[in-house]
Formats: sequence, C-alpha cells, structure tokens
Amino acid sequence: MKKLKKLALMIITALTALLVSSPAYGETLDVNVITGAPEKPLNLTISGLTDTEVTISWRASSGATQYMVYVNGNQYSGTNSPGVNLKSLEPNSEYEVYVVANNAGGDSSPSESLSFKTLPIPPAAPDTPALNITGNSVNLSWRSLPEEQEIKSFKIYLDGMVVKRVDEDGSGHQSVILEDLNPGSHSVNLSAVNEHKEGPLSKTLSFNISDLLPPGSLKMVNHGMDTVWLSWLPVMGAKTYLVAVDGQILAETHEAKVELEGLSPDTLYKIEVEAVSEAGSKSVPAKLEVKTLPFIVPLNPMGLIEAVKKYLPHLGVYIESVFVVVAALILAKQLKIALE
Repeated sequence: MKKLKKLALMIITALTALLVSSPAYGETLDVNVITGAPEKPLNLTISGLTDTEVTISWRASSGATQYMVYVNGNQYSGTNSPGVNLKSLEPNSEYEVYVVANNAGGDSSPSESLSFKTLPIPPAAPDTPALNITGNSVNLSWRSLPEEQEIKSFKIYLDGMVVKRVDEDGSGHQSVILEDLNPGSHSVNLSAVNEHKEGPLSKTLSFNISDLLPPGSLKMVNHGMDTVWLSWLPVMGAKTYLVAVDGQILAETHEAKVELEGLSPDTLYKIEVEAVSEAGSKSVPAKLEVKTLPFIVPLNPMGLIEAVKKYLPHLGVYIESVFVVVAALILAKQLKIALE
C-alpha cells in the first residue's frame, strides 16, 4: 500500500513539472503573423544637405522590415531603418526622392516625393587683391571666381577682422574702398561666400598708411587766361608733392608751390595736392577749385572796331552818318569864309 502511494506521488510530481515547463503554459510565444504589405512611409524630411550628400528620414511604417529608396526614379539603396544618407550627388543639381516599405507580404505604395537641390561647390580662395593707397584710404580690386561657384558676396578682412561685405555684381571684377585708416602697418585679405559656405582666405597683403599730413593752406596766388600759380605750407617728412588737375597728375615738385600752364580760359578746375614721403607713401590730398580768366581781346584799332561791331551791328551806318555831318559842317564853314 505504501508503495502504491509513493508511486502515485512520483507520477503527480512528474506531470506538474511537465506542465510548468511546457511553452503552451509556461510562457507566451512571439509569433509574427504576416497579414499583408506595410503602410507607405510618411513625413519625408532632409537634413545635412551639402554639395554631394544629404540625409533622408521618414516615419517608420507599421509592419515594414525593409525600405527601398528611389532617387530620380532609380533605386538607390535598401535599408532596415527609417533613414538613409545619399552620397556622390552632383553639386548644384535637383533631385526627387521617394521611399517604398516592404515585408514578406509585399511592397507598400510609394511615399510622397521629396524634392531638393544640392548646394554649389565650396568657394575657392580669391586671388590676392591689387592695392592702391591714397592718403588714409585703400582701394582693393580683384577678379571674380568662376560662375559655377555661384558666389554671392565677398568678405573683406582688415587686420584679421571683417570690415566690409561686397556683393558679387557679375562684372568679372570687384572692388572696394577702405577709408579713414589709422597710420601704420595693416594687413588685408578676403574670402568668397556662396549658399554652401564661406571659402578660404586669399593670401595676406600687407601695406602701410603714411602719417604725413596733407598740405595746408593751399591757395591760388595768381591766375591768368591759361596759367594759375598755387602755393601751400610745407609738410614735414615730405620729399615731393604731386599736383593733379581734374584727377590727372600734371606736376611733381620739391617746393611748396607750382605754376600750372596750358589751361583753358574762363574754365573751372579741381586741384589736388598730395605730399609724398621718401618711402613713397602719400598723404590725404589738399583740394582747391580755381578758375582761369576769360579770354581778353587785344587792344588794337582794328580789333577794337571789330569788338565794338560785335555788340553794335549798325556801327558802320552810325559812323557814315557822323562823317557826313562833320563833312557838311566843315564845308559850310569853308563856304562862309569864302563869302566873306
């Protein structure tokens, strides 16, 4: 009897252990039942756009095990995650992208298309600018970069700081004037900027602004029909002076005075005088406007008569009338004497 009870207890224990360890009772099986194709991907977005790359992201589709990415109608790649990085694109080019989700049940319908345009290639460094110093101002000029770089503007750096921004005007040559610079040594360079980024700096160009003062008390001492005489106060440190008339240098002198000849009568001229140091640096120009005397008719009888005729066109008639009257008076007087 005891043996039967013991055997029954062993059977019950074994059955209990079997039931507990069985998957049907001990735990839930993870069963993935495929019911059909997944939903189409939604909310496509772009990020990290450059001239050759872009990242495309979207909201994960329910039931999707893979995504196929199409670029301009051609399959680009497949991915298991809701995003992909597109590489080796052409700069400054337009693209259209859409995504299809799939699983064992088939493909989803295509997502909405997303269009974008890659950025232009990064700008190159501009050429070193040409430089012209006038007093405490500097004129910079340089060539534009190739059109495919689509330059929008140029940044001007003076002594390491951005001081101006010049828009690309499409002329092929750019220029800018930096004014009111302090005397002493300076450095300048520039960079190009497009929609992509700012490019590298040009080579650094160094220059010096003179501490020469402009010529003081510039004045006209005398003037004639074709000549003017100018004078000014000497400038300490100046070796010579450049004299310009209407923007053209006509004279260079070591003295603080000059005689300008060959001018036109009755004409207004703009005069500029710059002091020039031994090293060749120039001061700010002193400026003055002068006017030559009008043309004067020579004082000779024939010239005087012609000048008078110009203003009295009937002078000949008047002279003849006066001559007749005077002759008649003289004749009458002679007749009177003869009769007496």
